[in-house]
Amino acid sequence: MRANPSIWNRDTLKAGLVIAGLLVPYHWYLVRWETLSGVTFTIFYSALLTLCLIATLAAAFSQSILFRLGCAVLFAASVLLVNSYQRVMDAPFFYVSFVNLFETASFTGDALEQFGGHILPPVVAALLIAAGVIVPPRPRAYRYRIARHVPAMAPVVAMALLATIVFARDGAGATGMPGTIVTGAYGAVMVTEKVLQLRHRREPVTLDHKPMARPADIVLIVDESVRGDYLDIGGGKIRSGLLNAAERPRPGVYNFGRAASAANCSAGTNITLRYGGTRVNYQRYIATKPTIWSYAKEAGYHTVYIDAQLTDGRLQNSMTKKDLKQIDEFIQFDHTPVVDRDEKIAELIAERTHNDVPEFIIANKIGAHFPVNDKYPESYTIYKPASPRGRLANVATNDRGTGVQRWDLYKNAYRNTLLWTVGHFMDTLFAGADLSNAIIVYTSDHGQNFHEDGSPGYATHCSQNPPPSEGTVAIAMMTKVPDIAVEAATWSRTDFGATSHFDIFPTLLDLMNYDADEVRLVYGPSLLEPTNDPLTFNARFSEFGGNPPYWVHIMPVTPTQNVSLR
Repeated sequence: MRANPSIWNRDTLKAGLVIAGLLVPYHWYLVRWETLSGVTFTIFYSALLTLCLIATLAAAFSQSILFRLGCAVLFAASVLLVNSYQRVMDAPFFYVSFVNLFETASFTGDALEQFGGHILPPVVAALLIAAGVIVPPRPRAYRYRIARHVPAMAPVVAMALLATIVFARDGAGATGMPGTIVTGAYGAVMVTEKVLQLRHRREPVTLDHKPMARPADIVLIVDESVRGDYLDIGGGKIRSGLLNAAERPRPGVYNFGRAASAANCSAGTNITLRYGGTRVNYQRYIATKPTIWSYAKEAGYHTVYIDAQLTDGRLQNSMTKKDLKQIDEFIQFDHTPVVDRDEKIAELIAERTHNDVPEFIIANKIGAHFPVNDKYPESYTIYKPASPRGRLANVATNDRGTGVQRWDLYKNAYRNTLLWTVGHFMDTLFAGADLSNAIIVYTSDHGQNFHEDGSPGYATHCSQNPPPSEGTVAIAMMTKVPDIAVEAATWSRTDFGATSHFDIFPTLLDLMNYDADEVRLVYGPSLLEPTNDPLTFNARFSEFGGNPPYWVHIMPVTPTQNVSLR
């Protein structure tokens, strides 16, 4: 009996839809092929790619409608994630890329607002694959019972094999593979690393600590996406609120100028600030050393964490419920408009410097978190024309059309945002804070990339091959505590333009009165001594393993930009 032609056409349609969806990002298959060296690697990659493609098609031809529906959702979501990342970042989807996206999943809505207009091809690819998987295949009679399970086993085997390669190669080996298989493999690797990390026992606090008669509050303010060379304290033109009209530090301010961030993604920097470490040992310290909260509790401080970015008790930047056990107060602003949250932080910190309770506070600000169009009030629209307010203005690359003009609009909105979230924030803080009873360290998590070099892509940070600006931040200290003020005045001049986030953790321990020699031996130099910092940030930060670090130099300070010499 001849098969019904319509059934054959249906199977052809299924395969055609799936293959068409997989070929939408064909450019990245070609990019991977171009990077291969030698016949052996080319054959291995071709075989692995073929296996992944066959596994995807096999799942699509499963006789189980429930299995196909599950695969349709998983494959479509995976393809959308991988292809969107590659389109926005104009870079391959590495394992470290997956981890960074996982860590920032809470900001998916912001990402869609910022980049939603640029992901039409990934959406089309996801829909094609989902449709191809859902269409019922031709009924088949299997001679052997095990053959029925092949469609379900195929993608699992492909993901397991790819995950094994990625794990063995420290995060490499999966670029240029179909998105249908890649995210499952990366997810398996991440879960494995999380489980292995649980085997590490975190060390107790062992550094020698000398009690203080009247300890001052210690506050670490971590801004968001504030590029150091844009602020006046880093040689830029945007008023930070930390300098006076003569462009000198206002009383109680000690400016360390431009500095290198730990990473060019928020999670990497915030993890480093909480666990410390050096450029050599940061992964081991993240896994085994005490958190900054542990040190603060051991030193007798009331611990406070303020997060202006999330609400409803959600955590970010790899924070866990174990961290919360060491935090006495966890503060978020569930009912405060986003544009007003930084001002609330300034008021709250200022108020707490008067409560006669020694406190250690970390505050994550809203800062210039994308999209910046509405991160400042209308009255702060100083730089014009700026990206339209009240609706999204697409951030376009400056390599085609009116890209340069659109980046200029975005940068003006960014400047207005800094005037509000940095300049006004500091004005509010200084208006109420008792700096004779507080030591405040200010920095940002990373800088920004506005593609001034003509590079393609739409992302402002987390790039795999970033320009120096993505890791260029600023560091300043604010205090009127006599002994600390004298040291800060000396070292802010000596170390101006020569510090990094790696110097902040030991600084906090010094301020808590842990033994300075022991701190230096374990964590490196603090801001209150010669730093000799290489001024590099890690563009491929991985908390566990993954790709080896890629250190990038920041934007250097020229003599005319050294505000400590004015």
